[in-house]
Amino acid sequence: MAESKESLHKENSLLKNVLVALFFLLTGFGLLGLASVDFGVTVWKYFPKLFEKIGAVLLAVGIVDVLWEYARKQSFLHEIRTAIIQTDAPPKLGIEDATDSFHDDVPWAKLFENSKKKTISVAFAYGGTWRGMNEARLKDFIKDGGTLAVYLPDAEDENVLTCCAQLFSKSTGDMKERILGSEKFFADLRNSCPKASKRQRSVQIYRVKKLLTFSAYVFETHTIYSFYTHSKEKGRPPALVCSKGGVMSRYVMHELDTLRHESTAKLYEP
Repeated sequence: MAESKESLHKENSLLKNVLVALFFLLTGFGLLGLASVDFGVTVWKYFPKLFEKIGAVLLAVGIVDVLWEYARKQSFLHEIRTAIIQTDAPPKLGIEDATDSFHDDVPWAKLFENSKKKTISVAFAYGGTWRGMNEARLKDFIKDGGTLAVYLPDAEDENVLTCCAQLFSKSTGDMKERILGSEKFFADLRNSCPKASKRQRSVQIYRVKKLLTFSAYVFETHTIYSFYTHSKEKGRPPALVCSKGGVMSRYVMHELDTLRHESTAKLYEP
């Protein structure tokens, strides 16, 4: 409650200062305009230069005040965002960052590096772009002894396939081809390992008899949770970078555990 009052006080203070700055600007412009007017009165000749100087000073003060308040406002907004993240996210949700640039702003290289010889779990509709941009990292991860668990919609289930096609505005045939293409990618990933290091558990593929309404990437230290858009237009849905142990990360792990037990087929599972 105290923090809310303090934020409200700061916001009101910013508003008052902006109004003062506008007063200086308008008064300055007014005096400069007045200095250019000739009223034809003898005594008036002493005022234009005075008004011009005062107007210029007020105008300069107003401009500086506006720039100063803009800087303060940006600092205030940053303070609010930081306070929200520090107050609510880490202890509860565990959200460390949010981005609408899923492929560029998420530190994929670091996440793979921190998960060496551990288990990475991913769940998505087919993950075409993500697979392409992380193919080399996935191969190195498997070769170095890591285990990959993959959750994909069951392409042989007509209901699931229809729902997926509707969500992504694609034909069922196209959707089935994409999902099976993803399965083949991960199967080939396992088979690409040298025979000496090939392990039955290196890649586990689960066919899920449900529509996946999100995509998730569970690494050793963080979980990435990404939304799907329901708009026909190609948008940029946000992605959340969540630390392990928070509500979001525990939620995703519980969901994947449920999907694993309810999967209709398990490929390469021991």
